[in-house]
Amino acid sequence: MEKITEFFSFSDTTILTVTLGSILLGILGSVVGVFTYLRKRVLIGDVIAHSVLPGLVLGFLVLNEKSFIVLLIGALISGGLSSFLVDYITHHSKLKTDAALALVLGVFFGFGTFLLTKLQGHSGASQAGIDAYLFGQAAAIDLFDVQVIGVCCVLLLLTLLIFFRGFNILSFDEQFAYSIGMPTQWLKFVLTSMTIITVALGVQLVGVVLMSALLITPTSAARFWTSKVKIMLLLAALFGAFGGLSGALISYLNYRMPTGPWIVIVLSFLAFLSFVFAPKKGVLFRLFSNVFFKIKIQKENILKDLFLLENETIEIEELQEHQPSQSVFNRWVQRILVYEKKIKKMENRRFTLTALGRAQGAKIFERHKLWEKYIGKYMHLMRDHVHTDAEGIEHIIDEEIERDLKSSI
Repeated sequence: MEKITEFFSFSDTTILTVTLGSILLGILGSVVGVFTYLRKRVLIGDVIAHSVLPGLVLGFLVLNEKSFIVLLIGALISGGLSSFLVDYITHHSKLKTDAALALVLGVFFGFGTFLLTKLQGHSGASQAGIDAYLFGQAAAIDLFDVQVIGVCCVLLLLTLLIFFRGFNILSFDEQFAYSIGMPTQWLKFVLTSMTIITVALGVQLVGVVLMSALLITPTSAARFWTSKVKIMLLLAALFGAFGGLSGALISYLNYRMPTGPWIVIVLSFLAFLSFVFAPKKGVLFRLFSNVFFKIKIQKENILKDLFLLENETIEIEELQEHQPSQSVFNRWVQRILVYEKKIKKMENRRFTLTALGRAQGAKIFERHKLWEKYIGKYMHLMRDHVHTDAEGIEHIIDEEIERDLKSSI
């Protein structure tokens, strides 16, 4: 507890710079990653992240010292070249996009690893810590680095705000954006440039290997909670900031573990929680929704069949065939209907409808007949050809659809 209090006091300059840098890059990577995700160009972030390595090494060789600005410029040039080559290969060769991505990633990362290996014998290379860019070294961030990251973060977020409408339309329908006169090529260039700058800024924190996770993981987590782009941007930024803060804190409490991997672990945990527990799109929600829908269908089938039996529209043998009394699931649903006072059990182990159940059974049967009449009228099909479809459709017809069907017949 004492170390946690010490951490949040931010009395140590290193703690302050690492935490601020982690939070800023978490926000920036998450927000830029949203449009990378929406444009289905997730892998381009991974390619750019691995492709900046040669630029970092060559940037060090220029001045023979670790200058953040020089390394950033080298990373920008290398990342930009890799992005250009991916597009060029895709449009001027028979290679598909995935093959072009794999080719460029392999060439650039292989060349960067080769340069890094050769650099190990270079004087001052080990002291500069260039090899730390593979997996990140947040502790090496100083106040000047944070200032550069902060300025870039503000500028990129302002750019995002200015071009938000264009980015939004481009991400969902590029052809439509072009048809209404939007400068699609310029918008794609700006988005790609933002991705490259974000990657170049973030490799010192999480490294070239894990940088793509900083772009995609918060976005993936946010996507489970909403389909609205603005809310997705906000959630992704919050997840990114939380991941940056948590990663810095855990790394401080366990100094043997670097900050970058902890940030990715925290973000991955958030993505996992979203995958399981998010409403509507989470695994548990969908599982329970499917179970409740099956129960609803079975309840309505029982009520409808008992209604038909009362009106001598169905034989008891046919009812037993549809609703086998020995089914555990069926007996469970019958107990629910008894509890809801829609059916009541007779002495002969059969069931009869209550007034409430009879009204609901009649309503379900009416919707079944409405659908048969609608299909018969507009598709000119016989009743026995649409009966099976109507058995399923009757369970999803609500009051509004029922009114529309009645007005159409």
